[in-house]
Amino acid sequence: MHNPHLRYESVAPVLIVERVEPTRDFFRDRLGFEQTNVVVDGDVVGFAMLEKDGVTVMIQSQASVVEDLGEESAHALKQAIPGRGGVTLYLTVSDVELVVPAVADADVIVPPRKTFYGMHEIMVREPGGHAVFFASRLPEAAS
Repeated sequence: MHNPHLRYESVAPVLIVERVEPTRDFFRDRLGFEQTNVVVDGDVVGFAMLEKDGVTVMIQSQASVVEDLGEESAHALKQAIPGRGGVTLYLTVSDVELVVPAVADADVIVPPRKTFYGMHEIMVREPGGHAVFFASRLPEAAS
């Protein structure tokens, strides 16, 4: 079932937290990471991406997960992520469509979707219970 044309490009943890700011500040202010992307929801940060030395860490609030995925998918994700200290993986690949056949019989948490931030994604639960996103950049967002 492995597709030899599929190339894995990066992997990043997505830390699911109650409030993004304290975790973001920890990585930024104490460890020297640079905030490279942020999504503000009202007067709070819903999502932040930080990078240093080729390492990426993503931080997303629980409320932002619900808003982003919708109630049903967010409920399924909560089953995969126990409360405090929850983490998912975000794998960037050359073409997410090449991953879909390999994970078609997995527990799909978020069916294939195209996002406002320019990615084509699918999220599945791996056999150990962790939520794993696979994503590729949409052609119009690649430039």
